[in-house]
Amino acid sequence: MVLALKAQNFDVLIPDNYLKNKKIIKLPQAWIISGIGMMMYVPLTILGVAWSKEFMVKIYSLNEQEALLWSSSMMFLGSAVGSPLFTSVSDYTLRRKKPMIIGAILALIVHSLICFVTGLPLWVMAILFFLAGLFYTSKCLCFASICDILPSKSYGGVAIGFTNMVVMQTGVFFHPIIGYLLKWHWNGEINWDNRSELITATYTENDYRFA
Repeated sequence: MVLALKAQNFDVLIPDNYLKNKKIIKLPQAWIISGIGMMMYVPLTILGVAWSKEFMVKIYSLNEQEALLWSSSMMFLGSAVGSPLFTSVSDYTLRRKKPMIIGAILALIVHSLICFVTGLPLWVMAILFFLAGLFYTSKCLCFASICDILPSKSYGGVAIGFTNMVVMQTGVFFHPIIGYLLKWHWNGEINWDNRSELITATYTENDYRFA
């Protein structure tokens, strides 16, 4: 196979990428940077993607479309603004760590307000979801940071792939944990869904906030 690739003037990527992966896996900094990116991605995949609709429907008695408009849509709109903002600030200041830390702290504050402060007006909650998406995108600097610590730019593609692989493990680990916490805090109330003809658990606002 390698000879065939050489014959067609292709780069022999399989052995090369294997060696690069091996070198990256042995770097403690690579795991730390990727782990930070993974933890910063948790709120987006848990709240923004999976549970924001149910959370907003329960709190504000919205329909599904309105709930998604004021939560997930606002969060991804914030992400669209935050991604170029954080990368531009990082390139301008020639720093990766400080913007990442600031973004992570601000994202933690915003998500704490969303999850633990009750009685917020809908427009305030929408702004918080926007800010959550904006500050979360400081995670983008993890991809630049891991490239910065490598000995050669030729490692960039493999390093970004490695970081993205670690970041995407959030769904593997955290979705089951959130589901378990919801079930653990659930009071046992059920509901018959006429549309799907299924019996579903009815979670309260406190269940979502707890999980």
